Amino acid sequence: MRMALVTFALLLGSSGCVAGIGDDPGIREGVASELDGVPCFGVRDDKETRQNHPVVVEVSIYQREKGHSKRIWRHSYVPQFGEEATRLPPGDCIAYSGEVNGVGPGLQPSKAYVAVISAALRAGGRSHVRSYESFFCLVPEGDALRVQQIPSRDHRDSEAWQACGL
Repeated sequence: MRMALVTFALLLGSSGCVAGIGDDPGIREGVASELDGVPCFGVRDDKETRQNHPVVVEVSIYQREKGHSKRIWRHSYVPQFGEEATRLPPGDCIAYSGEVNGVGPGLQPSKAYVAVISAALRAGGRSHVRSYESFFCLVPEGDALRVQQIPSRDHRDSEAWQACGL
């Protein structure tokens, strides 16, 4: 993830239009939801994302365990020559396929995860790098699994994860 962000920031910076990362930490709360029973990740509906749909660079899933996070899945959205960039307006989401070239871990109930969408957008006449973080787990509900999002402000609070069986 860091390499993709650095690469993308360098590409933007080389055009002279990137804001200093120190000026704007760029971390925003994302949205964890479901699409046809599959975990799906998007951006919050706010003035910035409505006016400037973020360009997705990468989506990563981390499994959280004992205060540490380990990346278990990553998919790059950096367009190849001639391809359109992937934009993510509020209300849309990127479904977790669990696969990259046919390989990927299945997400399990009663485990803590964070999805990170690394993106870029133009706002206020400047380009910005953003990370949209969605803390979540899967909760058994009948024969299916339901996505339970944990608010970012509560992700370090063990009580917030009780709905996940953690």
